[in-house]
Amino acid sequence: MYSSQELNVIIQIYQSGGFAGDNESLLGRTDTSRLAPAEQERVQKLARAIEKSATEAPMGADMITYRIQIQPDDGPERTVVVEDDMNPNNPALRSLHELTQLLASGT
Repeated sequence: MYSSQELNVIIQIYQSGGFAGDNESLLGRTDTSRLAPAEQERVQKLARAIEKSATEAPMGADMITYRIQIQPDDGPERTVVVEDDMNPNNPALRSLHELTQLLASGT
């Protein structure tokens, strides 16, 4: 689980699956050591929320899969996989989409 004591983290988000196939593409990447403290806290809070709320979802042939790699500078790398179950109330997906938007904006 994500530790509140982790100061710097590299986060990478990959997407695969869907109708286009299984090719994996990088959606975003950030190194929190390069962020302002408020942005760093927001990114880490979203990553914790994704890890906490990710659950085993049914696999579907055309489902989009997100793979989130979390590499803290003070511990082992963790990987979280989130299946897009098309549920707008899925907390892992909500946090994932918000984090992806932050990374796309240059955070």
